[in-house]
Amino acid sequence: MKKPRELAVAWMVILGAAALFSGCAAVSSTARRAGMVATGAAIGGAGAYAISDHDPVKSVAGAVAGAALTHLAMGADPAVRQEGFDIGYIQGQSDSIKRQYFLRHAREAEPPTHGSTEGKAVYYVMPGPEVTVDGRKLEPHQVAVRVVE
Repeated sequence: MKKPRELAVAWMVILGAAALFSGCAAVSSTARRAGMVATGAAIGGAGAYAISDHDPVKSVAGAVAGAALTHLAMGADPAVRQEGFDIGYIQGQSDSIKRQYFLRHAREAEPPTHGSTEGKAVYYVMPGPEVTVDGRKLEPHQVAVRVVE
């Protein structure tokens, strides 16, 4: 069995790595969580190694158990969940815009109904205003104006 001083140094290294990964703001949430799981695996492996009189199979089992328990204790990663929501929201908006685009083209392609005085819609592109009514300056842009001929 290792000397108490060697065990104390090993625990200080493991806990220092855990503190490094859990407190650094520059490290992403996923990387921080991976570091914490690795630290849990190291603690589980070191504990199993010390208890089992240096049996490598039991040490590996302890490392796997430590990683699993650490992962279960942390739960779901909120950053990954939010990223999934954001991607889904963007895809939903894209689908909505496409549906609106094709619906508009389908409506304009329909022949006028009997007795309708409305002609065909034509769009003209014109330069947009550079200043709003309340005085805000805008980037140069173009505006599509719908005219029924």
